[in-house]
Amino acid sequence: MTCIVAVKHENIIYMAGDRAASNDSIIGTLATPKIFSREGFLIGYCGSMAGKRLMYHFDPPTPKPFDDTDEFMHTTFLNYLKDLYEKIWIGDGEPLDLDLII
Repeated sequence: MTCIVAVKHENIIYMAGDRAASNDSIIGTLATPKIFSREGFLIGYCGSMAGKRLMYHFDPPTPKPFDDTDEFMHTTFLNYLKDLYEKIWIGDGEPLDLDLII
């Protein structure tokens, strides 16, 4: 079970999380964090380790200065994520169990 937390204080965003990985029989520690920045976005992930692929492959879109942030994230940003995972998906056809804080 992963714990990721984000807090905004005086226009600064802080994000922290654990580095554990587990399955039904083991708990281990990851060498790399589950939080990283990419092109101005601070991203934390939990669930599938597929979130780590974002660290190496994701080139997020740049919002225009007057974009509505909510609309941008629910349309343009999510479409970039969807396109990336369609290109690099490795799996057995099961749905992706991935949660993000961006």
